[in-house]
Amino acid sequence: MQKLVLVRHGEYSTVDGQHLLNDEGRQQMSVLATKLKALIGGQRAVLHTSSAPRATASAAILADALDVPCEEHLELWSGGDGVGHYPDTHAMVLQIMEWAKEYDVLILVTHMEFVERLPIKFANLVFKTAIREVHIPKGHAGVIDCDTKLMSQVS
Repeated sequence: MQKLVLVRHGEYSTVDGQHLLNDEGRQQMSVLATKLKALIGGQRAVLHTSSAPRATASAAILADALDVPCEEHLELWSGGDGVGHYPDTHAMVLQIMEWAKEYDVLILVTHMEFVERLPIKFANLVFKTAIREVHIPKGHAGVIDCDTKLMSQVS
């Protein structure tokens, strides 16, 4: 894996108790897809997403635009068990390394808890170093370059 891309799902609205991607969120994902397409540049890529409806809708837009496979995982949803919590980032880093074996670029569509904590744990376990924290708002992405061991916001 050369790049790990962390996407925070797009803006959403609450409809009948469900958090669903809204028009703004769909637009954010379309814009982000264009930026990610340039970043990926023909490399082998795969997308993994949280099973939360706002994340799966975000991931569907990206996967379609990027023409990459997309897999859904409950463990990428920090509230997937019905209880909001901070995820087990150590276990997720190990899972990421498994998912990434066949790809140059691994894209994760997930939530604030992951995009805030996962880069720090990833750098610690994989690079044996610290990484600068980057705030990723809804509908945006951060990328960890595994060669330079730096994280930046996709812009």
